[in-house]
Amino acid sequence: MPDSGAPVARGTTIEQRAVTRVGVIGMGRWGRELIRVFARAAEVVVCSNRGDSASIRWLAEAHPGTRHTTDVEAVFANPEIQAVVIATPIATHPELAVAALQSGKHVFVEKPLATSVEGCDSVIDAADRARRQLFVGHTFLYDAGLEHLHDRTRTDPINEMELVWHKFGTFEEPLVWNLLTHEVAITLWLVGSPSGAHIEEARPSQTSLDRLRVTLTFPGDRRISIEIDRTDKSREKTVMATTASGARYRWSQGVLDRLGADTAWRTVHVASTEALAREAQAFLASIVTGKRPLSDGSFGRLVTCVVAEVERRCAPGADQLPSTMRGS
Repeated sequence: MPDSGAPVARGTTIEQRAVTRVGVIGMGRWGRELIRVFARAAEVVVCSNRGDSASIRWLAEAHPGTRHTTDVEAVFANPEIQAVVIATPIATHPELAVAALQSGKHVFVEKPLATSVEGCDSVIDAADRARRQLFVGHTFLYDAGLEHLHDRTRTDPINEMELVWHKFGTFEEPLVWNLLTHEVAITLWLVGSPSGAHIEEARPSQTSLDRLRVTLTFPGDRRISIEIDRTDKSREKTVMATTASGARYRWSQGVLDRLGADTAWRTVHVASTEALAREAQAFLASIVTGKRPLSDGSFGRLVTCVVAEVERRCAPGADQLPSTMRGS
């Protein structure tokens, strides 16, 4: 089992002598992004997908030294590969992650780890039995601007926070599992575990749920507001936070600002490396050091617990049901 000591630091780099050989399953839009960053930090030996010609052509042109297969079992059985990166449809995550772990590979699996606690537990158990690293792709935990906010609020905790995400698209997966998982992960990392959730708005558009406003409640009467709209072409992703001392912070895409006494925003940190690259480095470093990653299976399970509660409360009349969550 990996070391249960302090988590591997965000953006940790590994020495050139410790090159990890990786196989990637999934070559969609996000899978290609993961191939890009892992190819810079490791050796991507083989990629697997269902065999669509456009993806095969892209791989041959962008990464001519990387082999392609449509057989995921061949990826698991490949003795060259030490780690498997999974970027497939959400419903396939637990089964593929368990199979990769049982074949002796370390696993990076895109969020969410699973859409049920039972699914999460099956993957965590497989990682424990195999004594391999399990890393869940909660990318924003590796954003340097949010990391700076996390460090600043260790001794001045956040009392109020508003997360807003407006974009257009990604209708192929449920909003709560594809997008809300990101906002919940940020909240858990910066604030802690909520004790309840209240649905303020849940509207359909392209699918049964495309606009969501939810309030997460915490012990001490703290409240966190999350708003997601995936039908808005204006594109906005921000985090606004107010601490116990009254300090106000604003984050957007790696840049952290603080509101001054003169009511002017001043930049206090700008990320120099993209979050996805820092995330890949953290996974590879966890393999080398044996230390548990920040976004390990237990963290992924906690995200699933909160998101599942929000999903349950989105059903008609369900928002009045007792909460199944317990605040930390």
